[in-house]
Amino acid sequence: MRSSAPRAVGDILSTAVPQIRDRLVEQAVRRGWLSLVGPEVARRAQPGALTGHCLQVVVDNSPWLHELTLRAPQIVAALARAYGPHTVRSIKVTLG
Repeated sequence: MRSSAPRAVGDILSTAVPQIRDRLVEQAVRRGWLSLVGPEVARRAQPGALTGHCLQVVVDNSPWLHELTLRAPQIVAALARAYGPHTVRSIKVTLG
C-alpha cells in the first residue's frame, strides 16, 4: 500500500538529479585526482564527499592540512578546468 500521494516526475528528478550529479563528480574526481594535484599531494590527500559545490579533501597530517588550505584556490581552479566552473567551487580540508 502506498504511504504517500503520487508525485510528478519533474519533482522527483529535481530532487534526485543534484544527488546523482554529486556522486558522479565525486567518482570522476577520485579517478582524476593524481593528474589534477600531482603525485606528491595525491600521496598525502584524498578527495572525499562532494556536498553541494564543496569537496571535502582528507589529508594525513597537520602540515598537509595547512599546505592544502593554502593551495585551495589552485586546486579549485584545476577542478573547474577539468569538470566545469560550477561543479566544485570550494574545498574543505580535514585531517583524517
